[in-house]
Amino acid sequence: ERETREYLKKIFDIIDYEKDGQISIKNLRKIANDLGEIYDESELREMIERADTDSDGFVTFEDFYAILTKKAV
Repeated sequence: ERETREYLKKIFDIIDYEKDGQISIKNLRKIANDLGEIYDESELREMIERADTDSDGFVTFEDFYAILTKKAV
């Protein structure tokens, strides 16, 4: 129930700190560092690739929502 579209949009917006409508490896790296998590470049790239439905190297909100709710885009 917490995974409403509105709730997930708020989380997406926190990760998308550049406010350009997409999550990049740079965004993931910053959030991971802020949380004290350590990921190498290949792990961050894999996270993006798993959620990136159009293979442009970025995760849109629709991609983010789909992967977190396990719904097809």
